[in-house]
Amino acid sequence: MKYLSLAPLLGGACALTLAISALVNGNWLSAVALAIASILFALRGFLGTPMFTDIPILEMGAAVFTLISFIAVFDENNALRSEDTAAHSELLMKFTEASASPAECANSYKSVSTALYAGVKACALQDGKDLTKAVSALKKAEAFGPTLSVVDGIINSSGQNSSDSCYESYLTARSLCPEVVGSISAETMRLIRDYESRRTD
Repeated sequence: MKYLSLAPLLGGACALTLAISALVNGNWLSAVALAIASILFALRGFLGTPMFTDIPILEMGAAVFTLISFIAVFDENNALRSEDTAAHSELLMKFTEASASPAECANSYKSVSTALYAGVKACALQDGKDLTKAVSALKKAEAFGPTLSVVDGIINSSGQNSSDSCYESYLTARSLCPEVVGSISAETMRLIRDYESRRTD
């Protein structure tokens, strides 16, 4: 039996909020997927279709949502971006070299030496962390429909801007001692600046 319910409309509002957040963070495909989820929720509410009951137009929309979600994982996850993995490798080498032959400021301040060792660990593990996130996101894209994806997005909304421990370690070390890590490539510096601008938005 069809009935009017505020639940789908509330879900649509939540999905739209998450879409705007994704758009602000530069995750265009995720924003599109969540906008589609918002439309599907709204349709369900206006048609009076109970939650978790499917009709053809909603099933077709859910299929489009799933397809875009898959593409978004490949486009937005750092583990699948060769430039980020190359930057992590470069920074790992720089942190390792700096730890073995520290600059004068590293010898003067214990916090700098600590930051260098933290950088070695962070850059060595970052790609593995990103890959784990990518696998998890792919499984969610496969198993979750629009409804569960929005619920998951709300639960994890505080972590929408996931941090990059390797880049964070570089920024920390540079703030303590600008010359301690030495020079890095222009491409890696560009990625770090892009990351820093997203972090401060």
